Amino acid sequence: MQNDDIDINEKVYSNRSITVYEFARWAALLEAVDIIAEKCEDRGIDFNSPAGMKFIKPLDIQEYVDNRTDTLILKIKTARDIEKKLINIKSLQMERKLNTV
Repeated sequence: MQNDDIDINEKVYSNRSITVYEFARWAALLEAVDIIAEKCEDRGIDFNSPAGMKFIKPLDIQEYVDNRTDTLILKIKTARDIEKKLINIKSLQMERKLNTV
């Protein structure tokens, strides 16, 4: 699910050097770890124990991250677009208030 309008190299934060693509990959990794931790918790296994480590399968985690990245990029871009629009609306509202005073 690739969208040509999305610049995956766009910086997520202006004061940090992480791209939307990198941010999405990290978010997908965090989701994968959360899923593994939930499975361990459901089975009453300590995530940090040797028994918990058997659920950590690097190739499965890599596949999960690969499969989730595009979806998360779209979610990040959508959230950022909404945020920008809300900021514009607030700016317009403030400008109108200033003009009516």
